[in-house]
Amino acid sequence: MKRIFFIIIGALLLWGCEKTIEFDGEMTKPYIVMISQPEADSVWMVDLSYSRFLLLSQEIKTIDDATVTMEVNGSIVSGSAQSLGDGLYNTHIVPQSGDTLTLRARVGDEEVVAGCRMPFSPTITDFHAEYDTSYYENWDGSSTYAECTPRYHFKLHDKAGEKNYYRIRMFFKDDDCEDCEIENLYFSIEDPLIYDEDVVVVILNEGENYFYGHSLMFSDERIDGTTHNIAIDNISQSFLTRSNNTVIIEVSALSRELYLYLSSLEAAENGDDLGFFSEPVQIICNVKGGIGVLGGMSTTTLTDKL
Repeated sequence: MKRIFFIIIGALLLWGCEKTIEFDGEMTKPYIVMISQPEADSVWMVDLSYSRFLLLSQEIKTIDDATVTMEVNGSIVSGSAQSLGDGLYNTHIVPQSGDTLTLRARVGDEEVVAGCRMPFSPTITDFHAEYDTSYYENWDGSSTYAECTPRYHFKLHDKAGEKNYYRIRMFFKDDDCEDCEIENLYFSIEDPLIYDEDVVVVILNEGENYFYGHSLMFSDERIDGTTHNIAIDNISQSFLTRSNNTVIIEVSALSRELYLYLSSLEAAENGDDLGFFSEPVQIICNVKGGIGVLGGMSTTTLTDKL
């Protein structure tokens, strides 16, 4: 009993001695942050801002007065990107698969530069679906409706002799609702061959060898040069009906720079769930003179009209 008493007294004393100490050290000079993830056959956009000090909760300061210039396959593109406000710039360039891109942004005496090569779209064949459909009556018995859970299959043809990086995402679109946004879908893939070691941070159940999430990134380390069968299951939108709905599957090839950036970003976000004792994750960047990423992607889109 005495032991418990002294523990309580000690805790009260420590609480009473609490003091807020403001940081008075030297703050890190802000870096130019350049983020650009061009997609083949789409307009190339750039986002510019300044980094902010870790211990400050200030809003992100965007950059709207930069001079942004571009090179495509070694040739300088005439003119500079157009500022749209809020740090967003439109290059008015539509890059193609296989293009080599270089991006420069100058703000006063500071300049940042980055480069990447646009990957080629993944080759996908034999896309098909299986449906587990159940029929129910409305509560008043006036009519019946169907609920179906699809399972999707396709073959990914990986090109041999080169390092390739992929991302799979799924979306749901209600075709009867013009104002509704496209929703992300969660899904599972039970296929350890396409898991990188780092992907373990997104496996929810320890000891189970399947992925469940809304975005799976992987390399071709274990499937190099093969035709690999991929099956997508356990889709979160289990109430999908067989009318006026569309499931969209995006299979993207990512440049190495973008793959490393997004993977490290995902690892850092998942590390936050571990709390104070988690190890800090370094975000991998390829912007010289600043921070951020220039990384490209090319996407093959699969759709299923339900």
